[in-house]
Amino acid sequence: MSKRIVVGLDPSEHSQMALKVACIRAALFEGTVTGVAVVDVPGIDAAARGAGVGAGHYARRSRERHIQEARSKLSALLEELERTCAEHGVACEPVLREGAPAEIIAEEALAADLIVIGTRTFFHFETEHSHGDTINHLLRAQACPIMVIPKELDLPIKRVIIPYDGTRKSARSMRSFVDLTANLPVALDVLLLSVDEDTEEAMTDLERPLKYLHAYGFDVEVKVVPGDAKEVIRDVARVNMPTMVVLGASEKSSIRVALFGSVTKSLLEDGTIPLYVAA
Repeated sequence: MSKRIVVGLDPSEHSQMALKVACIRAALFEGTVTGVAVVDVPGIDAAARGAGVGAGHYARRSRERHIQEARSKLSALLEELERTCAEHGVACEPVLREGAPAEIIAEEALAADLIVIGTRTFFHFETEHSHGDTINHLLRAQACPIMVIPKELDLPIKRVIIPYDGTRKSARSMRSFVDLTANLPVALDVLLLSVDEDTEEAMTDLERPLKYLHAYGFDVEVKVVPGDAKEVIRDVARVNMPTMVVLGASEKSSIRVALFGSVTKSLLEDGTIPLYVAA
């Protein structure tokens, strides 16, 4: 169930689609969308410091101007948030704060069921061509599960791919997804996917998660495909679009394997496939 959803707001098409996804999901559960708009003061300060020695006066004026411009743009985003939520019949909570965007979004999500954010972020008012530091930070913090949404997506999503390899990580991500989705009042098909050269052994390993998903009423297709996991999951997702891929954070706690494993990193860099990343 998703009663409280946090959305990171920025002036990009990715953010607009993320907000739409959040509203659709909140409407199903009579939930609330918290739209978080952040004046990126650390980013503005870093840019001001780049003015060089002797430019302190101009740097301060530039800082103040950029903060005011950011506030103006973000106020417009919060007005758009209220309009979009009203169109979907969803309650909304606009939040405008100053600080590091990722830290503030993670803080707001401490009492939420889900974060929804665009695959590319625009918090610095400069397009990030990669998934960027904001998403990396949110995935490391993992205050709650995260949906990462591309700028183009046919809605609604009615199919989910759950890669399963028999590890605790894949089991946790599956359970996390079921916890948020089992009571969804719309039909949702699941493709339970194993990437393995040994088809017979892989099918045996899929018996337990298959029973688990059936217990919650999901219509499940089982598939075993040999090959490289990054390529297989990406290709299967593209064939099944619109779909969402369910992934889990790494079990290794150092820095969660820098970016939670090569599969998550590869799909984030691809930027076209919606992801659900569990804690």
